[in-house]
Amino acid sequence: MFFKKICNEFRYRCSEQMDSIFPGLCVIFLLFLLISRLPFSYSRSLLRIQFFRMIILKFPLLIQEQIYKSMDIEDKLALSFCSKRTKESIKIFKFDADEVVFSFKQKHIGIQFNNKNEFIFPLDPGASFICSYEENKNKVYEFNFTRKEKGLEFYLELHNHIIDLFSKSTNWKLTVSVEEINNYRQLPSVKSAKLINVGDKIVTDFVSCNPDLTKLSLVGDQNIYFTRMGLINIRNVEFIVTKRGFTQYLKYFRSTNAVFFSSADPIQVALFIRDWFDNVYSENLRFVRILQTRYERFPNNLLNGYEMKEWDQSRMAKKFPFRKEDQEDLHLNEEVFSCDGAKYFEGPNGKLASIRFDSKQLLFYVWDKQDVFASKEDL
Repeated sequence: MFFKKICNEFRYRCSEQMDSIFPGLCVIFLLFLLISRLPFSYSRSLLRIQFFRMIILKFPLLIQEQIYKSMDIEDKLALSFCSKRTKESIKIFKFDADEVVFSFKQKHIGIQFNNKNEFIFPLDPGASFICSYEENKNKVYEFNFTRKEKGLEFYLELHNHIIDLFSKSTNWKLTVSVEEINNYRQLPSVKSAKLINVGDKIVTDFVSCNPDLTKLSLVGDQNIYFTRMGLINIRNVEFIVTKRGFTQYLKYFRSTNAVFFSSADPIQVALFIRDWFDNVYSENLRFVRILQTRYERFPNNLLNGYEMKEWDQSRMAKKFPFRKEDQEDLHLNEEVFSCDGAKYFEGPNGKLASIRFDSKQLLFYVWDKQDVFASKEDL
């Protein structure tokens, strides 16, 4: 019954022209299915060592597609290094890669797909080298490679290979993470970046060299002086800091949305609101989110003393109008979108500011009046 079920499903997927070779294809498909049902550690090693050696390119496209679909994205990448024909055979099926992260560390380059496990490549390899892939602490796979192309530096060869392999992906985003700035290598079309323990000049140079950048994460308690920085072309910036107050970063902030993983007390919040009323901040500033990372908590009376009005959802916007790309960059879930429980006050230049908070986070959003009220009579 099990074999019959597989044959029926497979026959349904095949065209009428394949009827003459159908029994043989079913055997191949059943063999692959049985291999994939072996114990996990054994099947993974068997797939990498034995199955990759099969003449996949001689299979009909339907068989190739089913084989590739059963593989993780990391397996597809490893297989694509076998030959140009193999890479092209994977490429035609338009597999998606939501995010690819290049990590520049002290001794190697890491490649990570969709926040999963990491490939580890040497920083500047020779003609032949070993790449490792750590599935977990007890399972590490190694691949031997020989470089054939000349003229490009290795990190660009690697970048171009991955970009080409997933060029048909509709959700493509290239991210770099820089833990060792001296080992960073410039890559084209970087959309997102994380810089760890760097100074203001490095941030300035990095931003100016990456015009496609839409998100920047700054990690560490280094002194960054925004008076010298041009972040105006970046929409979203995360500050993962612990020592300095968030207002010290915002004073010369020139981007649109800012998220702080930091500590903030009521005094800092009061200074922030006062400075916003006094037009201290850039007109670009639209959204500020503060997430408490230590033991501090926002008190219930945080906004006492301010003349604030309750947000009326019957005549005002029900959600913060975040762009889709901002939602993804800043990891905003549905709970963050809601204006329920918010308060607002009118500020300078015809703007409104809404504030919603609980013990662990504060959300501050700057609105244009026409985007707030459902009726023109309320403007």
